[in-house]
Amino acid sequence: MRDLVIRRHVVRVGAIAVVLASFLACGERVKNPDNELPLGVVDIPRAGDVLKPGKTLVGGWALDDSGISEIRIYFDGHYKTSVRLNVPRPDVARQMPRYARRGDIHGWNVEVDFGMGPGPHAILVQAVDDSGATRDIGVVPVTVPQ
Repeated sequence: MRDLVIRRHVVRVGAIAVVLASFLACGERVKNPDNELPLGVVDIPRAGDVLKPGKTLVGGWALDDSGISEIRIYFDGHYKTSVRLNVPRPDVARQMPRYARRGDIHGWNVEVDFGMGPGPHAILVQAVDDSGATRDIGVVPVTVPQ
């Protein structure tokens, strides 16, 4: 047991209640333990691709039990852009019907100007579900020639 001070009142609580109160005090909402993490794949570019300066097409698909709210794109650890699902992918819906929501729109494509210099780089893609759960769905090593 431990003393927890809440607005000048001392309450004796167990360890679990202390952890819960800490999350609530920090403004965090209690996460749903039944929520599954999103899943997906980056189809383009492929690992090892040599990119040209200018805009690069980045695309793939993502699914989740509650739905996907956005796809986030990072370049060399820096956020670049977000995109919503915007491409029909009936192949994905057929293969994973449990997660198929709102028709066949499970794919995404976006053109991104990474402003990259020559050398090796990494594109990281995250899928975020409707509950805020986030999963990295791809890290793509790419190169820009000298």
